[in-house]
Amino acid sequence: MKNVEGHRNLKVREGKYYWRETIKGRKYFESLHVPYTGRKAEEKEAVARMQEKQKLARTEQFDRLDDTRVKVGYATIGAIIKQYEAAAAAYGLADSSRKKAVNSLKFIITTATGHYSDDLSSTVLTGKLVRDYRDAVLAGRTDLDTARRTIASTLRNARAVFAGWTHDEYRKLKLPDLTDFKKGAANRTHIKQYVLPPQDLIDRTIKAGRQLLQDGKTGLAAMFLLTYDCALRSTEAQLATRDWIGDGWIEVRAGKTWNARRVGRKIPLNKETQAELESLLRQNEEYILPGKHMTERKTLAEREFSEWMRGLGWTREQYPKTAHELRKLKGSRWYTDQGPHIAQTLLGHVSVATTCKLYATLDKLPEALPRES
Repeated sequence: MKNVEGHRNLKVREGKYYWRETIKGRKYFESLHVPYTGRKAEEKEAVARMQEKQKLARTEQFDRLDDTRVKVGYATIGAIIKQYEAAAAAYGLADSSRKKAVNSLKFIITTATGHYSDDLSSTVLTGKLVRDYRDAVLAGRTDLDTARRTIASTLRNARAVFAGWTHDEYRKLKLPDLTDFKKGAANRTHIKQYVLPPQDLIDRTIKAGRQLLQDGKTGLAAMFLLTYDCALRSTEAQLATRDWIGDGWIEVRAGKTWNARRVGRKIPLNKETQAELESLLRQNEEYILPGKHMTERKTLAEREFSEWMRGLGWTREQYPKTAHELRKLKGSRWYTDQGPHIAQTLLGHVSVATTCKLYATLDKLPEALPRES
C-alpha cells in the first residue's frame, strides 16, 4: 500500500485510490473507485470522494455513508445511465427528453445526499431517497405549491429512466427492488381546476394581439396567432413551418424534435387567421416565426413575447407561463363549446383526463339535459 503525498488518509492499492481512517473509534478502509494513474485529475476526484465520506462519518450519517459504497453485484448508477442513453438513442427518444431524465435523476440524488458519483450503487434508489429529496427542496420554502410542483415534475422525469420500454434493456444488469423509488409519493399535489383570468384582461390581450400586425410587429403577431388562435404550445410555435398551413387548417406535426408524448393534429383555421398567418410568411424562409435559428425563435417566444404579455398585466405570480395562458384560453373555449374529447384532440393531449383537469372551466354553464321518460 502506498501513501499519497499531502493526504494522510489517502492510499493507493492495486492501482486504485483508497480511504483509510479511524473516526470516533470506527475504522474505515474503503475503495474510492478511482483508478490511480499519477495524474492530478484522478487524485482530485479521489480526494473529493474521500472528503465526502469523512464528512458523513464525522456527522454519523451512516445510512448516507452506506449509500456511497458500491454494493457487490448491484449495478451502479453510472452503468444504468450508460445503458439507458444507448437504449434511448436506439429507441428514437429525443435528446432533450433523454438529457432531462438523466439530469433529473442525478439532481435528486445530489439534492438528497449532498453527493453524486457514477459509482454509487443503485441501492441508493429508495423511497427514503425520494423523501429526503422532498424535504431538502421544501426546506425554507414559502411558495410550497410551486415547490411541490417542481418536486413532482423532477421525480416524473427521473423515473423515466425506468419507463416500461426500458425493462428489457436492463436485463443484463442486477438491479435492486426499485418499487419504492418509482412509486413512492413525495407530495401528491392537488391540481386546481382551471379558472379563467379576469374578463378585462382577456379583452385587453385579444385587442392588443389583433393590433400587433397593424403596428408592424410581425414576430409578436405570428406568436400571438399561433398560441392563441391555434393554441400551439410555445415549443410547437417555434417549430412551426410554412408547410404546416393547409387550406382551412394548420397541421401540428409530431416528431423527435419535442416531447415524444405530444400528439400531432390538425386545427381548423377561420379565413381571417389563415390570411394573417400567410401574410406573415417570408420568402425563402421555412419557419413561420422569424429567425433562421432555433435560438432566435426561442428568444422571441420566451422573452420578447413574455415581456409583451407582462406589460398587459399577466403577472409572473399568477401566470408563470405567459404564452401557455393564451393556449389555455382557447383550450377552455373548445372544452366549453365543443366538449372535452374535441378539446383533447385539438390541444394534442394524450389523455382526455389532462384536458378535464387543466382546461375545464365552469364560467359558462351548459344547457340542462332533457329528462329521460
